[in-house]
Amino acid sequence: MCRFTSTLKLSLRNSDRRYRLPQFGAVFLAFQAALEPVRRFRWVGRSADALLQQTAWLVLCLGLTGCQSRQANTGPSIEFSKIPPAAQGGRERVDTIAGRVRNARPGQQVVIYAHSGTWWVQPWPDHALIPIQADSTFSTETHLGFEYAALLVDPEYHPLPTLDLVPTQGGPVTLVTIVKGSGTPQFAPTGSLKFSGYDWDVRTIASDKGGMNNLYDAENASTDSRKQAA
Repeated sequence: MCRFTSTLKLSLRNSDRRYRLPQFGAVFLAFQAALEPVRRFRWVGRSADALLQQTAWLVLCLGLTGCQSRQANTGPSIEFSKIPPAAQGGRERVDTIAGRVRNARPGQQVVIYAHSGTWWVQPWPDHALIPIQADSTFSTETHLGFEYAALLVDPEYHPLPTLDLVPTQGGPVTLVTIVKGSGTPQFAPTGSLKFSGYDWDVRTIASDKGGMNNLYDAENASTDSRKQAA
């Protein structure tokens, strides 16, 4: 009887162990499941803080980049407010070219070149340096050309009367801005002359080539009865 009783108690103990352990595991899993939202909330909170910090750094970097861009954009610039027509040059036709210079240094001036075959300084070689007014504007007469170049130059710059190549930036030339003449290009009228089996165009507009003012007239060019130049 005693042996049966002790055996029964041991079996009950073993039975309790067999069945209580699974019950304890279920409770533990339920507890872990209850804690999961808390863990997620804490992780989300840390992620939100990290995301907020990254966003703040990004905004700061963009702000610094914007400041640097604004500083980089403070260089000089030339804007045209009046552009003469695109036309073949000549001494008898002039117009006005005007504009505004931004961020020029004290003492700097503007030089204008008109392109018609050659780049010609405007309006004349002895009046080539154009002052920048207190409101940052400039204006001058110019002979016509197909393109116009405005040069922002330092005080030591000495403009040449003509340039064979397009003006470029460098040295005392701080900035070069080139614009095409307005409207459809206009070519000077020419006279016609047949000579030596060819058709010749006779210039009809004035020029100062050779150091003197030449008034070209088609009536001054002709051929005799034998089609020889007169």
